[in-house]
Order: sequence, then C-alpha cells, then structure tokens
Amino acid sequence: MKEPNKTEIFKIQLKLQKEPLEMGAQIPGLQSLMIDDKPLDTTQLDAPYILISTFPGINTKVCSLQTQHMVKYCEEHGIYLLNISTDSYEACNKWCLAQNKDINFYSDPVGIYLQKLGLYIPLLKKAARAVLLFNKEHKLVYREVVNPMTHEPSVQLLDAFIKGQ
Repeated sequence: MKEPNKTEIFKIQLKLQKEPLEMGAQIPGLQSLMIDDKPLDTTQLDAPYILISTFPGINTKVCSLQTQHMVKYCEEHGIYLLNISTDSYEACNKWCLAQNKDINFYSDPVGIYLQKLGLYIPLLKKAARAVLLFNKEHKLVYREVVNPMTHEPSVQLLDAFIKGQ
C-alpha cells in the first residue's frame, strides 16, 4: 500500500510537506485564495458537494485533461468545483480562454493553501495531483491523492462514491 503523504513522478518518490487532510476534516478557510482580487468565502458555497481538484501545472497534458474531466463531471452533477495549482492567475486564465470555459481557478503560487490541504510538494514547489470531496457541511468525505502523478484522478471512483452515498 502506498503512503498517503508520498507520491511519485517517473518512479521518483516525492514527499508531501505534511499528511493530506484527514477524512471528516472541515474544509480549510480559503482567505489566501483570490479570484478577481476577492477572497473566496467557503461559508457562501451552497452545493451538495464541493470538489477541490489540485494539480502541478495546467499547461501539461494530464493536468489539462484532469481539469476538463472534472469540470464536465461537476457540471453534470451540480458539484461546486475549485481548481487549485501553483500556476499564476494569468496561466489559469489563458487556459480558460483557450478552452472557452469560465471555471473557478485559484492560483496558490507559494502553496499556502495547498499546505493546509497537505497537498504541497516542497521539492517541486508544486501541488500534488489530487481530488478532495466535501459534503454540504464542508467535511471531507472522499480523497484521492494520485500516485503516480502522471495519472489522472479516477472520475469513476469518485462517481461510485457519490452514488453510494
């Protein structure tokens, strides 16, 4: 069994800064994440589920595919999606324009919020590839930290979990 605080890329083991958020944990405050120069207030999010999707860099094939697949799934199921990476706001915005999508991208360039989630890789100064699902009470109910990072999170496993609720 793979350790939850480690991931790998090209068979190189990478350690996360700390353990990923534990099941049942409350969604950390998002004051450090900005969009349109405004912080996100999680108390205002009213959805049956909130999905946080993290990835190392939007301008790579796997990250782009992960984002496309998670956006499609969340749109189809009424799930509020937050995409978080260390990419700049400009890089995220450019990707959205190229995809003709208006989605919630949050830039965390120094990993402050990613560290709260336990999904920051100090050696790379990047986010681990993961999905975290929070229920309407904002408690963590599903987590997948992808290992190896060259793979996408499983939409099928996420869907099976949600359907089993």
